[in-house]
Amino acid sequence: MGDTSRLVLVRSASRNAGNLARWPMGSGCGERSAAWGVVAVVFGGSAVPTWIAAAAPGVGLIAWVGACVFSLVAAIGLYMCFATLNDWWPW
Repeated sequence: MGDTSRLVLVRSASRNAGNLARWPMGSGCGERSAAWGVVAVVFGGSAVPTWIAAAAPGVGLIAWVGACVFSLVAAIGLYMCFATLNDWWPW
């Protein structure tokens, strides 16, 4: 039939060119995304033992509030990790 390898190379090159134009050097998208990823990991790692402690009998409201806050910040950090790279809201 025909040589389709050139077509594949052209299509993949155009996709990569779009990504390079979208994230120009020095824009800081990768750095901000990594920072949000660190926030998600740190607060997510803190949320797990806090939820375990909050599930114990006789624990007050403050442990539940702390677990909810850690989980909320971890979820926001995870979302922002990908939102920074994909131009989702709020960027």
